[in-house]
Amino acid sequence: SLDILAPTKIVKVKKGSNLLDVLKEVAIIETKRLNGKEQVIATNGDEGFYIYELNGELCNQTVQKCALRESSTVVWKKLEPIAKLRLNIEVED
Repeated sequence: SLDILAPTKIVKVKKGSNLLDVLKEVAIIETKRLNGKEQVIATNGDEGFYIYELNGELCNQTVQKCALRESSTVVWKKLEPIAKLRLNIEVED
């Protein structure tokens, strides 16, 4: 995987800090309110859909709700659309 090419940054935060605040310390983060939740829509001007892993586990919490209570490793990922299958469907009468 190309994850190894991502730069690593060390950030010191207070216990209970949320991931959104941490991200804003190291990157330009743009958010938008979608379905009642604030979602990250761009990182350093790169628009897209972002997910993250916390200590090697994929997280389903929003970055605002991810409270950091211990030293952790976060991998911030942009999902890239890659075609895995193309279907040409022919409908018959």
